[in-house]
Amino acid sequence: MWTLNQAERQFREADGQHALWEGQIFTMKDAYTPRAPLAFAVSGLFPLPSLSIFYGAPGTLKSILLAYFAGCVSSNKNCLNRDVTQSPVLWIEADNGRRRTHERFAAIGRALDL
Repeated sequence: MWTLNQAERQFREADGQHALWEGQIFTMKDAYTPRAPLAFAVSGLFPLPSLSIFYGAPGTLKSILLAYFAGCVSSNKNCLNRDVTQSPVLWIEADNGRRRTHERFAAIGRALDL
């Protein structure tokens, strides 16, 4: 029977050149270790740092709502009665096209007085 150290070494030295696994073995002690509270771009949503990807059915207003969140976070404006931590925002458009995206961000900018 292998110890954790032996198993980790075996994974890391799989073929002498390439490791099968670059991770770290965690124990229950790690699970119980106190951690700092999470920080959020919008309280309760979008942990910092994070990559947040949203999906849903067409027409559910995902894009406009997320664009509004992006405007609030980038300008440090209260967002739907939630606290905001100002942070850089990257918007990658792959759905609505350039014109619609620019029109929506312009409307959000006017609504938030940006």
